[in-house]
Amino acid sequence: MLCLQIILLQLQHLQPALRSFSLLILLQRQRHLQMNRQQLLRKNRKQRLQKNRQQLLQKNRQQLLQKNRQQLLQKNRQQLLQKLQMQHLQKNRQQHLRKLPVSEEQQERLHR
Repeated sequence: MLCLQIILLQLQHLQPALRSFSLLILLQRQRHLQMNRQQLLRKNRKQRLQKNRQQLLQKNRQQLLQKNRQQLLQKNRQQLLQKLQMQHLQKNRQQHLRKLPVSEEQQERLHR
């Protein structure tokens, strides 16, 4: 803005026709600079939005992977627990069957 004031002061010493032409050029230049600034602002905003979108997608992907991993671990734990319970039940059943009195007829069948 200070540069603009200095230029305007210098333009006061020029002849009126040259002064108006110089002002016109100065205004056009200022308009171009303003348009360039707006384009840069739009471009920066677009890039920032794109970057934020990418980060959000990455974060969502990571959260989904983590959730899937947790679900898979939970499922595996559940299956392992069921397997261990079944093994324990079978072992208890076998031990219980061994403790039952065996009739002579059953003993003969076992020996055959």
